[in-house]
Amino acid sequence: MLEALDCRLFAYPQEFEYQWVFENGLSPLRFRSELATKKDHFMAHIRNAVNIRTSTTACFAALTQVDGLRKWRGGIVEGEVVQGALLSVFPWPDVRMDWRTQAVEGNARLVQTSKANSDRRLTFDLTDLKDGRVRLDVTEDGWTEDDADMALCSTEWGAALDRLRKHLEQPQPMHEMNR
Repeated sequence: MLEALDCRLFAYPQEFEYQWVFENGLSPLRFRSELATKKDHFMAHIRNAVNIRTSTTACFAALTQVDGLRKWRGGIVEGEVVQGALLSVFPWPDVRMDWRTQAVEGNARLVQTSKANSDRRLTFDLTDLKDGRVRLDVTEDGWTEDDADMALCSTEWGAALDRLRKHLEQPQPMHEMNR
């Protein structure tokens, strides 16, 4: 006897439908999934978050102003972060990442897409926390599940967010605070 349970997984850039099939004689924990879509691979994402003792304004400025980006991204940063503009990041020699800004929503959200891979989307979401800190969630969508660079990129995002936190939490000279 075969039993099937339908469920939906929401993934960028489209919705995927899966059917979980419980095979005869196997426990429900052992099952196979059948992808019920024309796509031949699943799109995965990287998610990282950090809580920072700063304001949303200061954090958003560090994400959207090139001088601020240079202080925590590492490598070379060129271009600008305004809707439709291109930002180029060279984190290591011979590595270039170009991101086109799709949306800038107040001091709360920034969305960029990769120039090299239109499925790749980078989203920064900022939330004020009750204790006065800011939570920054970074999601990079559009990875294929078998991409060997995904784990390295996830690790680098963790390190980059730690650099951002340290940069924003360090004491600022008075003349810089009054800008």
